[in-house]
Amino acid sequence: MITFVTMSFAMIILFCVVAIFKMINDIRKNVFLILPNLILGGALYILLNLFGISISLNVLTGTLITLLGASGVCLIVLLKVIFKIF
Repeated sequence: MITFVTMSFAMIILFCVVAIFKMINDIRKNVFLILPNLILGGALYILLNLFGISISLNVLTGTLITLLGASGVCLIVLLKVIFKIF
């Protein structure tokens, strides 16, 4: 016989499963939004190093390129030109 407690438990489990699937779907969407920018930033970093604008790769520059992508590479180049760093 199904009681109120088992029905409540089943509803909570169902709610948790739906919430987990929604979170996974949102994470997947965010990854696919960030990934092209990250790849473009890495490619731009490699191209700039091949064409003579040498940017050393350290923790700070790697983090900027990873988080900001192509705009991070542009920021690093701008800082290098203005402040003569990196």
